[in-house]
This record gives sequence, C-alpha cells and structure tokens, in this order.
Amino acid sequence: MPRNPQNPRLSNGERIREVCEITERLGKATSPMVRARMDGPQTTSNAAKYCSRAAYQGLLIADRTVHPVLYQAAPDWRDRFAARNVKPEPIEDDDEVLLKPRYTGEEVLAMARCNRVPSSVWALGSRAMGA
Repeated sequence: MPRNPQNPRLSNGERIREVCEITERLGKATSPMVRARMDGPQTTSNAAKYCSRAAYQGLLIADRTVHPVLYQAAPDWRDRFAARNVKPEPIEDDDEVLLKPRYTGEEVLAMARCNRVPSSVWALGSRAMGA
C-alpha cells in the first residue's frame, strides 16, 4: 500500500509520461509549473528530476539559456516513449562461424609446448595469431 493514499506510487516511466503530457498541454513550461499539475503532492526537486530525465531521453526539449529551465514537448515524444520500451530483435549470426573453433587442438598444443615465455601480452597475441 502506498505511503499516502492521495499520492499513489508510480514508476519512473509513468511519471515521465505524465510530465510530457502536462508539458504538451501547456506548450512551454518550467518544472514548478509542471509540479503544480502533477498527480499527488510532489516536491519541486522531483518534478525537476522527471523533467530533466525526459529531456535527456529526447522526450522534452529543454531551453537552458533561461532560468528556470523552460521545457517543451518534442514533436515525436509519444513515438520515442513507445520505442524506448521495445526490446530489439536479436541479431542472427551465421552458426557455422560462431561454432567453428578458433584453433585446432594441434595448434593449442604447439603454443603450449613452445619454450619461449612471452614477455608481454602483445608477444603472446602475436604467437597465438601465428605470426
């Protein structure tokens, strides 16, 4: 149960969406203006935090030349918000290349039987590559 029934606990994503929707309705807004319209009692620092996070993710455009910072919703913020939660498809690699051993057993034994002790990582790498 939330600590305060009038202020339900929302995830960061829900708060960021809320901040973007408020900013879109207002056109341009500062974080105190957004805070006044957020659900439940919010601190000024929390509203500024969510506005800043939304700007970092490209959902809001921040004008930092003025104080307090003026935020404006990005034109495609809804698409970006939806795309940030989509997991990318795994890239299918050629199985033969991935499963092919890098060295044969004989090459590994030859490297192990070599009398020289490599003086550096670079020397060890050059031996392994067959140079």
